[in-house]
Amino acid sequence: QNPLYCFSLFLIYLLTLPILGSLIGGLAFVFILMCILGGISKQKLVLHAVLSLATVGGMWSIFTFGLGVILPPGIIFSVY
Repeated sequence: QNPLYCFSLFLIYLLTLPILGSLIGGLAFVFILMCILGGISKQKLVLHAVLSLATVGGMWSIFTFGLGVILPPGIIFSVY
């Protein structure tokens, strides 16, 4: 069942990527996937949120500032 959860959530992430963008969509994807696979409790929610922010935020920072890759901003952070 876990691979089905992973693939279905990744499909949802890909479908919402133009709307949410890579940062918000990635944060939501990792957080929800960690909650599904790791369980939900008050302590785990805080841990999932911190790990999601650290990993996705770190990777986003590396790609954006370090490598100069333009990641999809989505509608929320769009300049247009």
